[in-house]
Amino acid sequence: MKKFMLIMQLLATGLAAQSFNEIKASTAYLWGEGQGKTLVQADKRALKDLISQISVQVESDFSNIVTEAGGDVEEYTKLVLSTYSATTLNQALRKVKEQPGETIVLRYIEKVNISKLFENRRIKLLNFLNSAQLAEKDFRIGDALKYYYWTLVLLRSHPDVNTMQGSLISGEPVLLISYLPEKIENLFNNLNIAVQKVVYDGDTRKKTVILHIQYQGTPVSNLDYIYYTGDSWTNRLSSCRDGLGLVEYFGVSAKALKDVRLKVEYTYASRSKIDIELKELIENADLPYFSSADVKFPLQGWVRSPKPAEPKIVTQRPLAVDYSQNVAAVIQAIDKSNFEKVKNNFTEDGKSMFIRLLQYGHAELIDPANLRLQILELNDRFIVRSVPMKFSFPNNNREFIENVVFSLNKAGKIDDVSFALSNQTIKGIMGKGERFGTEQQKQQIVHFMEDYKTAYCLERLDYIESVFADNALILVGNALQRGENIDSMYRSNLKNEDIQFIKLNKTEYIDRLRNLFATNEFVNIHFEETEVKKVGGDDQVYGIQLAQNYNSMSYADFGYLFLMFDLNNVREPKIYVRSWQPERNAEGRIMGLEDFTF
Repeated sequence: MKKFMLIMQLLATGLAAQSFNEIKASTAYLWGEGQGKTLVQADKRALKDLISQISVQVESDFSNIVTEAGGDVEEYTKLVLSTYSATTLNQALRKVKEQPGETIVLRYIEKVNISKLFENRRIKLLNFLNSAQLAEKDFRIGDALKYYYWTLVLLRSHPDVNTMQGSLISGEPVLLISYLPEKIENLFNNLNIAVQKVVYDGDTRKKTVILHIQYQGTPVSNLDYIYYTGDSWTNRLSSCRDGLGLVEYFGVSAKALKDVRLKVEYTYASRSKIDIELKELIENADLPYFSSADVKFPLQGWVRSPKPAEPKIVTQRPLAVDYSQNVAAVIQAIDKSNFEKVKNNFTEDGKSMFIRLLQYGHAELIDPANLRLQILELNDRFIVRSVPMKFSFPNNNREFIENVVFSLNKAGKIDDVSFALSNQTIKGIMGKGERFGTEQQKQQIVHFMEDYKTAYCLERLDYIESVFADNALILVGNALQRGENIDSMYRSNLKNEDIQFIKLNKTEYIDRLRNLFATNEFVNIHFEETEVKKVGGDDQVYGIQLAQNYNSMSYADFGYLFLMFDLNNVREPKIYVRSWQPERNAEGRIMGLEDFTF
């Protein structure tokens, strides 16, 4: 984009003296003219006229795409080019004539520079291609489908649609127009969605179908879908978690349905608004449809009415005191929505967090009669993990599965409630060697990251404010250009021409979060693709890099998070550095410990 703007500036310098008529008479330019009572009105009409002229030049490039859908090539070409006007075409040169009661605008561009109009879109779609491959590698299949599909959508709006090549992570070149549809079909074909169990509650006439979702034999932690309820499709997206998905039927449908019908999400139209050009294409253009996203399979599995039962809680080693009964009682209270008997099972802080959790949308236990939990000792606390629950939101079309973790003090009181990290993320942390730290120290990292994640989901500004050091370095990245030098207690060694970092102090960051929480019904984040490193010496100071999926009522994105935090005092952990960037840099790197010297 910077190069393109520079070209336009140079052209403007050399051509400023040319008149309306000279530009229109020259064969070197394509131009469009518009008239109106205001400059905005005239400019809009001039751009529309210019689009018509450019469409004649590139119309034949889209003929194969339009033939598939049986549409009109000229109409499709104009529609596609209109999506460029939001950014690239607005850089076209402009001349203005002011007359009494009327404004005339001439928009023009040299014919030799037409190809440069489409360069930004080529770069964008190749970035999506790279994101898709990384997501597939990490079994974030929902993200992989989204980014492969968005790559295909943008490709079909580029004049080089039939010839453009991309590179795989391996370096192998591929012809995108044939590779992308085949890849998307391959993702669907390698998905295995099966019924794990069916539970029917005769009292409420509710049938819960528990699904096991895998990709090439590995549980999927990132896949969205809707399902058929007997008379319509659900109006909210359901998400799986660590291979666990849910389908629920009520009333007559609960007994009558013999098959499960799913539609796996891959267009992500609601999330495309992060890019206005992509959004316009998805909303207005004829797009490819993948019938493989529609999945149907028989409703098999054993069916029973759940009976009251205490959760099975397994200890890593014998404990002097049985701490499991408090948690078991709380789980049964959640199931029966009767909390009076268990209010003394919590500390005041624990009770406050528990209430926040129950207010996080509509909370439901998943298969409460067959829970098998684990209790482990961590420093002077006891951690019970983890209770699967579903959370839905009445004013939004999303629902999430979260595994809930309870933390107890020495007296057996619950003093902390959190959402678990994914199994993949925990494995990435606990899989580090002995030189990295003891088993307890690695468990402490998991516990800290779960508290951190939960603080955002439950909008705990008090915790977030306490855990960030007063002089914390907080960076928010935008994929534009080289960022400013970082002037802080640390010196940044990061050299990145692709990402511009905005530096915030703690107060500015907390104020941003306060506004965010106030305007959203929910916030939900999931971490994947974990890499943890330790600062040298005996200090328990760590750097963790994670792929972060962020969802809220008004916004969703994916990016890379880096935290540098201090666990020397596990009761008062501190974050010294937080950075977020929307993509890796040109070398595939994420900001990390190596970018700072102490």
